Amino acid sequence: SEVKEHERLPVSCRYFNETEIKSNQKTRVDTKGSATTLTINKADMPDVGVYKLVADNGKERIETQAHVDVCGKC
Repeated sequence: SEVKEHERLPVSCRYFNETEIKSNQKTRVDTKGSATTLTINKADMPDVGVYKLVADNGKERIETQAHVDVCGKC
């Protein structure tokens, strides 16, 4: 069947301080349907910063970002 322009699933990219995040031992990116989850294992001070998600389906581009802080042990 023909895929209509608005039905295309978006391509999403995740960034940490403007560097693209790839799944590895420290970070895991899971996408299920339209939901994407970023997991940071054993978050520490170097993980503090701006995390951004960019979704683009070729017709529309949407970005959202969050600043993540890590609290040390008391």
